[in-house]
Amino acid sequence: MLKKLRLSRKLSQSELAARVGISQSYLSKLENLQERSTMINTLLVKNLSEVLNVSPILLLIYFYSPHTKINLKCLNCSKNKFIL
Repeated sequence: MLKKLRLSRKLSQSELAARVGISQSYLSKLENLQERSTMINTLLVKNLSEVLNVSPILLLIYFYSPHTKINLKCLNCSKNKFIL
């Protein structure tokens, strides 16, 4: 889901990583769920939610409940906002 959000915003991994203050390799691990709840902090969630224009709650669900199905159809919404 994180990769889909990034791509929908036309951002490379390097661009998104720089904007949220993490390394590109760490972002890759986050996108592939190799790093999840062990290294996620509130500042990272806040920064990702602001840059990707999504609810921080959506990101928390993604990181802490990876088996939860999340409907990404709202990516085509005019505001590009997720409402849970």
